[in-house]
Amino acid sequence: MRLFSMMLIVSVLTAGLWAQGEIITGEYRYIYGDNETIVEARERARNLALINALQSYHVYIQSVTTVKNFQLSEDFIQEIYAGHLREVQILEQTERGREIYIKVQCRVDPGDIERIIQREIERRRPPVLDPVHPPVDPRMPFLRSECRTLSSVDAELIIQNKGFYNPGWNPNGKGIQNDFELRRLVVIDRATGLMWQQSGTKDKVTYEDAKAYVAALNRNQFAGYSDWRLPTLEEAYSLVEPQKSSNELYVDPVFDATQRWIWTCDQPSASAAWLVNFLYGLCDDLGFYGYVRAVRSGQSAR
Repeated sequence: MRLFSMMLIVSVLTAGLWAQGEIITGEYRYIYGDNETIVEARERARNLALINALQSYHVYIQSVTTVKNFQLSEDFIQEIYAGHLREVQILEQTERGREIYIKVQCRVDPGDIERIIQREIERRRPPVLDPVHPPVDPRMPFLRSECRTLSSVDAELIIQNKGFYNPGWNPNGKGIQNDFELRRLVVIDRATGLMWQQSGTKDKVTYEDAKAYVAALNRNQFAGYSDWRLPTLEEAYSLVEPQKSSNELYVDPVFDATQRWIWTCDQPSASAAWLVNFLYGLCDDLGFYGYVRAVRSGQSAR
């Protein structure tokens, strides 16, 4: 009897801990296109409504305002959305033609949100001065360099939040005001602190071959460096311009026009990876072949 009472107390305490947190709500009106099924559109509308709920949550707003660094907003949202929403419910959903209206609610732990934001801030503190890899100039826009698993909703949010041009997802995007300097085999972008291959693979390759190509660049110390890598989606998108250049691509003609679309290291699943397409200013997660334009970090601004 005593053991049963103790188990009952533990169960009640556990249930109480799970019930901790606050309920937040969000809504979204989504108009879907011809290339989406109704199932995909409903899922995207639900996801965007949940993201709106997070972005309007008072703890999130206060935490981001306190650190005064809105460039981290996208990373906070993705981290919280990935594994810290509980008891997700659809409160209302209506469909009219191609428009879906949805209202959702979920439970979040305010302590989780504060810890996530603090961890991201600590992770991005400037490193100790290193003469080989100098710290990035604080005037540079933050571009994530760590590879991630990104859904199409994640990719769309990155493009919109960063202000990148995409004819479907962000047609009014202006992109980054790049400041390129050509140095024979490489192009340095003073605006982002990235060093790019001026060219890349001459032929389209599979994703596995793309990774092998970068490994070979590092073994051979291409241009004198051994820390080349595939870019993240947002790093690759930093090259996309809002209109075609003289090379008929949405990328500066300082780059070789052979590489019309390039692999990134971000993946929608274990069997695919995102491509950035300079022919149309788009990104694609269904490609089997792409070109490589490798990148490395650590270039200081003027």
